[in-house]
Amino acid sequence: MELLQLGWDAHFEVPFGEYRERGLQAGRVSIQHRDLYHLMTTDGEVEGIVTGRLRHEASSPADFPAVGDWVAFQPSDMDGPVAIQAVLPRRSTFSRQAAGTVPYEQVIATNIDTVFIVSGLDDNHSVRRVERYVTQGWESGAVPVLLLNKVDLYGDPEAILEETRAGLIGVDVHAVSGERGDGIGALAPYLGPGKTVAFVGSSGVGKSTLINHIVGRQEMATTEVRSGDSRGRHTTTHRELVPMTGGALLIDTPGMREFALWSDDDGGAESAEDPLEAFDDIAALARKCRFPDCRHMNDVGCRVQEAVRRGDLDYSRVRSYRGLAREIDIAAKRKKPGRMTADADSKRRAKRSDRRSEKRRLREDMDED
Repeated sequence: MELLQLGWDAHFEVPFGEYRERGLQAGRVSIQHRDLYHLMTTDGEVEGIVTGRLRHEASSPADFPAVGDWVAFQPSDMDGPVAIQAVLPRRSTFSRQAAGTVPYEQVIATNIDTVFIVSGLDDNHSVRRVERYVTQGWESGAVPVLLLNKVDLYGDPEAILEETRAGLIGVDVHAVSGERGDGIGALAPYLGPGKTVAFVGSSGVGKSTLINHIVGRQEMATTEVRSGDSRGRHTTTHRELVPMTGGALLIDTPGMREFALWSDDDGGAESAEDPLEAFDDIAALARKCRFPDCRHMNDVGCRVQEAVRRGDLDYSRVRSYRGLAREIDIAAKRKKPGRMTADADSKRRAKRSDRRSEKRRLREDMDED
């Protein structure tokens, strides 16, 4: 395959120039298994591992290759993995805040054009959860699109379509069925040659089933959801980039039980949009509030609360807006200099342990004297 067929564009040409002069080749990460990466190249698929230098220079887990990344690698005539020497600057990055006491960025997919946020129209559907995914979608630099899957199980799809579109301003919403194929044809504009689309959502929403229907073959394993609560069983256990016959590239991701927002406020994605773009109506009102630090609760001169009292604005959307804005602010503060990344915290603990060992050894030497 040619690089253009794998999603290559002008964004990567300049940064790759120095590596091309050194005889390196470009490959795109399609699968990651721990420290081993599958790369799609013009000569077919190869396996690769990161070099010690790249590992040493990585300041956080987010600096390592992720599915969707373009990397520069040293070709080899010998059997075994090739050496990945660099990750090219990302055009977009869909991430979440990883669980744990030390927050850090967990990269879900990179260099994507569209994020298909899949929500099942069964007991698994949650408007608040969808809003969180949409918010992170705008933050990623890609375009979020909502797919309301399992429309064949819902009695009145038109009603929920109208309600959802009214609540997600600027976001395309489609009702689809991965089982029957309803609405799949409407997704064609997002699936052009060289375009990359990531599927994200909770377990059991039917991401793998949708991908199978779109590509026209059983590409991804699927299982039934639990009948009691419509929860899935993590059929997809790893992220994978799948080329379509028509030229688009699809990224399947494991279902996420929890989804904490991650803010990239330092310009990591060149095309990043306002993460709260789905709440443009509230943001426009907020700019007219009497005080710039208005909390939109009981503040004097709050235009947002005035709209709620008039019945022009649903209070549940205001509550979601406040909560997401607060979470984005907290995530951004955690990324400022002085905050520990997971990797930096590990190194700090190791140094502290070494100092303690050295002091213990000195004490033992003094006792012997």
